[in-house]
Amino acid sequence: MTEYDVCFSLADNMKKYRKVQHISQERLAEKAGCSWQTINAIECSVRFPSPKMLAKIANALEIELYRLFEV
Repeated sequence: MTEYDVCFSLADNMKKYRKVQHISQERLAEKAGCSWQTINAIECSVRFPSPKMLAKIANALEIELYRLFEV
């Protein structure tokens, strides 16, 4: 698995879990304690979050962290 694959998996899974819960990028950002621009940048594979932010996103999505990287 390449670095690109990891970023793509993260972006794809974030979108998938967010849409399953019917929440916007703005709402996810509120729940995770960041800006919607941060969520957008991660979902567009422009930015890779810190481990701390990954944990906040997983908590906000109410999923286990590893699920953000499932292929």
